[in-house]
Amino acid sequence: MAKNRAPEKGKIGFLAILFISLALCLSIGTAAFIFMNSYFDQHKTDQIALHMPFVVLTSVSTFIIFVLLGIIFNRITIERTYVRELKNFKDFTDSIHNAQSEREVYERMYEFICRTVTVNNITLFYKNTIPVEGMDNNLENPWQRLGHEKVPLCNMSPSKCPVIRTGRECRIVSIQNGIKCAYQLNEYKQGSYVCLTIVSIDSPQSILQLYSQYENEFNDALIHKIKSYTEIAKTLIKSRRKISTLDKSSKYDNLTKVYNRGYFVEFLKKQVEIALYSKENLSIMILDIDFFKKINDTYGHFAGDHVLALFAKLVVKEVRVTDLVARYGGEEFVVVLPSTDVVTAYDVAERVRQAVEKAYMPPYGDIDIPSISCSIGVSTLPLYSNNKDDLIKTADLALYQAKRDGRNMTKVYDKTMAMIKKE
Repeated sequence: MAKNRAPEKGKIGFLAILFISLALCLSIGTAAFIFMNSYFDQHKTDQIALHMPFVVLTSVSTFIIFVLLGIIFNRITIERTYVRELKNFKDFTDSIHNAQSEREVYERMYEFICRTVTVNNITLFYKNTIPVEGMDNNLENPWQRLGHEKVPLCNMSPSKCPVIRTGRECRIVSIQNGIKCAYQLNEYKQGSYVCLTIVSIDSPQSILQLYSQYENEFNDALIHKIKSYTEIAKTLIKSRRKISTLDKSSKYDNLTKVYNRGYFVEFLKKQVEIALYSKENLSIMILDIDFFKKINDTYGHFAGDHVLALFAKLVVKEVRVTDLVARYGGEEFVVVLPSTDVVTAYDVAERVRQAVEKAYMPPYGDIDIPSISCSIGVSTLPLYSNNKDDLIKTADLALYQAKRDGRNMTKVYDKTMAMIKKE
């Protein structure tokens, strides 16, 4: 978190160097005059014509020396600042270029700005519209926040903020004496703040808020420096988002938004390896919508797609967080249940089947869709198989048995099903 501090001082101006040098010159000249007067008084002589040129020469020399030293010091300070800024910029670009995801770019940018820009509060809001595995993704409210402040700067929803809508910065030089944002909270009674944004047509949106308890903190030079960081980040965010979108399209079924068959096969392969190595159970269930062909033939393929999407949502809702749902093909879906024995897998399958049976099927446009049901086949490794292909095959045989026995039921594989010939 950013620390409190006094406003940052910039380089010393040339007029300041002149005034400081003149003050030092007068001080040393006065001291020299007093010293010379004291010396000649002790020797009972009056040599003002001799010691006055010495005093003047000393004062002028001192003035010139201190002006030159001030200029040299100023140049050294500028060079050091320039070198430090270059190093910071290089560190920043190296850091975010190593970020693997859009979120990680935001996190690294936020952490870097917190380290290099010393103000009281720094908050970053960013829009996350691509789900991240292993995280709580609330895509109905996709705005995420990075920050340590106890009280936010304002109560405005990021999506409605004028900074996002216009793409312009909001800079308040004095909360106490100037015009402040209408949505700023009353807890911030003094100081200054700025709200910057990263906005472009084809990239995500974000708001960077910086608050200082001091007035006039955010000058053009500081804003320019921060914007140089955000411009670099914008390019990386855009790139990582495209990669995430491509990665998402390679994993998910476009219609149902669950995983596709290719990803399921790779995932199951890894889970089988884990289960065999750890000697744990691994279960899968294959689900088939009953009489789905009749729905397509009666109401059309678009209505059928509507049913498939709703069915997928029902399944995802009823299975556990640790389970993976994928579309296996057509109206068939598969669920992988890691570290799950056959009894638990059967219970999960029955919960899904009953939920589908009881679910209301909303109409597709002006077409009323009847309620649906599903049949489910369950198999478990190593109880009924010891490899990926046999696990799928045994679950598929159990599904076929469920359909053969009347549909709308769950069947667990047993060895007698191996004798069944599919029609």
